[in-house]
Amino acid sequence: LAVEALAADVLIFGATRNTGLETAKILVERGDSVAAFVRETSDVTALKGLSVTLVTGDALDAPSVSAAFVGRSYDAVVSTLSGSVRNTAVDSQGNINVFMAAEKAGVKRLVLVTAIGAGGTDGVLQEGARRFLKPVFDAKTQAENDLMARDLKWTILRPGQLPEGPATGKGLL
Repeated sequence: LAVEALAADVLIFGATRNTGLETAKILVERGDSVAAFVRETSDVTALKGLSVTLVTGDALDAPSVSAAFVGRSYDAVVSTLSGSVRNTAVDSQGNINVFMAAEKAGVKRLVLVTAIGAGGTDGVLQEGARRFLKPVFDAKTQAENDLMARDLKWTILRPGQLPEGPATGKGLL
């Protein structure tokens, strides 16, 4: 059974590389109108080859996140924002800024990509990974909890590993 998706306005946070970039490629290919929220210092080379609208701001700056929604109606927002063990603010507060702005703008659907280990799934990880990445998982869990408490339709994806490069079609659930 093939289902053809209708074109939709989608705003992606974290679209300059990895999962966010691959998501942008798929959405553009299927005919969606895509905007990518990028920092002024981001390398947007890969996005320039796509028909993607670039919206400049910083996820840690709530006013610039809110500005991304002004004058535009998005059917969905995808966040693949991710920080690091040394800087988890984007995992928590950056995503929370996105959720607040999306909710205020009346977005219909929000998709959040976090990681296995967040949201109480840490038991599937080896002890060393769990201990080393605990600050990241805690920040992602904080964002997940905030999203679940909001008046948004949401989907949370917790992949185990997302290697660089195009999709292989060999993912496991």
